[in-house]
This record gives sequence, C-alpha cells and structure tokens, in this order.
Amino acid sequence: MPPLLAVIDLRYRGRQLRLWLPLFLIWILLLPVAVILVPLGLALSPTVRAAPLALIAAIGGLVSALSGTHIEVDTQRAVIAIRVL
Repeated sequence: MPPLLAVIDLRYRGRQLRLWLPLFLIWILLLPVAVILVPLGLALSPTVRAAPLALIAAIGGLVSALSGTHIEVDTQRAVIAIRVL
C-alpha cells in the first residue's frame, strides 16, 4: 500500500511548525502520468530486455516501501524532520 500521509516538523529559532501533508492527493494527481507512462514502458521493455510485469511490480514495490521513511536534517539554524506514514 502506498504511503498516504507525510508529517513535516520544522524547528527554527525556538519555534516549531508541524505540517501534515496528505500524499493520497499527490497519488491522484500522478495517476494520469502513470496512465501515459505504463504503455510507454510496456513498449520499451523488449528493448531493455526486461519483463513488463516485473517492471510494474518493481515500481509498485518501490512506492510501497516508501512508507515508514524517516528523514532528519539538522543544521545550525533549523531542524527538519520528515516522516512518511
């Protein structure tokens, strides 16, 4: 299942800002791009000697693996933490 929510924590000069970003809206916006790219990928898969269904499964696995990602950037001026749920 693809990630549906991202939480961004920003701490800057003693202030904290927490943003909740619904990723399912981004997936809906990317759906037309996927509809265009899937036939293109299926057409090009014989030229790179890759199985078409294996390519689709690999991309799906990569998107599903994004869930649980935690990125933290700590600088002298700010701390940014991104969690993908």
